[in-house]
Amino acid sequence: MKPQRYAEQFLHPDDAGLIAEEMQKAMTTTDPNFCRKSEHRIVYADGGFGYISVNYFVKRDAHGKTIGTYGVNQDITERKQAEEALLESEERYRAVVENSQIGILISGEDFKITFANYRLCQLLGCQKKDIIGHDFRDFLDEDSKLLVVDMYRKRQRGETARSQYEFNVVRKDGEKRRVEISSTVIKDPQGRVRTIAQLMDITKRKQVEEDLINSEERLRILFEFAPDAYYLSDKKGTFIDGNKAAEDLLGFKREELIGKSYLKLKLLSAKQLLKASKLLLKNIQGKGTGPDEFIINRKNGSQVSAEIRTFPVKIKGETLVLGIARDITERKKTEEEIRNLAKFPDENPNPVLRISKDGKVLYANKASQATLKSWKIKQGQLLTGKPMEFVQNVLQTKRQIKSEFELDARIFIFTFEPILPSNYVNIYGLDITEGKLAEKALQKNQAAFEDLYDHAPVGYHELDSQGRIIRINQTELNMLGYSKEEMLGKYIWEFAVNKEISEHTVKQKLNGILSNGHAFERSYRRKDGSVLPVVIEDRILHTDGGKISGVRVIVQDITEKKRLEEEKQDLENQFRESQKMESIGT
Repeated sequence: MKPQRYAEQFLHPDDAGLIAEEMQKAMTTTDPNFCRKSEHRIVYADGGFGYISVNYFVKRDAHGKTIGTYGVNQDITERKQAEEALLESEERYRAVVENSQIGILISGEDFKITFANYRLCQLLGCQKKDIIGHDFRDFLDEDSKLLVVDMYRKRQRGETARSQYEFNVVRKDGEKRRVEISSTVIKDPQGRVRTIAQLMDITKRKQVEEDLINSEERLRILFEFAPDAYYLSDKKGTFIDGNKAAEDLLGFKREELIGKSYLKLKLLSAKQLLKASKLLLKNIQGKGTGPDEFIINRKNGSQVSAEIRTFPVKIKGETLVLGIARDITERKKTEEEIRNLAKFPDENPNPVLRISKDGKVLYANKASQATLKSWKIKQGQLLTGKPMEFVQNVLQTKRQIKSEFELDARIFIFTFEPILPSNYVNIYGLDITEGKLAEKALQKNQAAFEDLYDHAPVGYHELDSQGRIIRINQTELNMLGYSKEEMLGKYIWEFAVNKEISEHTVKQKLNGILSNGHAFERSYRRKDGSVLPVVIEDRILHTDGGKISGVRVIVQDITEKKRLEEEKQDLENQFRESQKMESIGT
């Protein structure tokens, strides 16, 4: 077949230039052994396209002149289609890897990185040339290096090793990032071990987790140390959690309450159990309740009055009840006292007044006359000044107020009690002059005691259960040359010459191994570096429950005693030396 016809009938138009060039080379070659192999597309009879591989040779006449070509064709359509599919697959895979939001690397047994995608470069803050060929461990902090090597060695030994774990990478700028690695080990066609690893930056996630933990910790602290009793129960009334105030209110330890229903713990009377059950039903319906008053039976058999509010809350998808209980026992006692006083106002030796909402003095007993005189009003007139402010406040807030007033050199505490149905205020006075005088005397005595403590002829300090100084007098501070701020909160052995012995002794006392110490010597280091010899006596302190809570210590400076002992020793040595000299006739 003529080349021209072959090209027109079978050759793909886009490959015509390639084949024409090949034919030109064949027709002009002088190589007697010329042979070429070429691949190109052909057009099938149905109009479809395929591929052939052609091995062609030159045909020469008797004079060696090239007069034509001939060849052997092989259909390679299926192979070419497979190659194109593989190439397309590889390109898709590379595109996925390069554009992945997860850092991907391949490393050898020597930890040298042979491949790194764009996201890994971003994660490490490096260009690809700064990563390829480098040891993966160079991008880790010290702890992470040990972890990664340990995991790798375990896999080499055939031991079970986590394929997914966390560690820190160090960016080029020095910033540490927390990553989660997922790795797998393969062998390449040459049988070499390769590790393919995916690194996900979880720094922000870890920070969120840490913030969440801190937030939960703050909430736990607020819950645990709230002044009111807080508790959580389920929809059956079973205790799930409670704070310290709840333990104090009920007299039970938390472990004794959790998992038990307050409906079955005999905390409430039968009548109040019915009331509590109705309130629990409201909680189940998604409603809050309270404040409601209950009388609670404590573990020791005593009773306490409590005001309880409840709120339905959702925790991890479960509906629970948050209860807040406030001890109102003292308030109830005061209210009872007020009611009793109100029964006999004229006979009451203390002031009792009734004030209308506009401040008019509706009633005042005999004992109130001095109060009215001091406030410069009479019965039937309008109250003014601070007392009127209290009246308006209690009517607005609907809460009782107590305040102290000084009347003719006597001190009274006045209780302003709102009587809401009638919209007036009762004022009940109580003379607390004697108590105030006793309080002042106690404060004066306390000040005298503090002065005596601070300027005692010996040093005093007190340690907590950990050996830290929580109290120290001025005498001991003067001995050591430190300020109170420099010593409070520090461990006592930090000031000892022999710190190890001092620490060991103190800890043994706090652990109950050693008993009280009597007149034993110790040496402390003054702030200026000099040594202070002292004699110590201590007493171990205990809580009401018998637990060791600290140590109280008396410190006596024996510097002068030590000096005299040294002088005495020197004199004795001199005396013995003189006797020795006399005995040999010198």
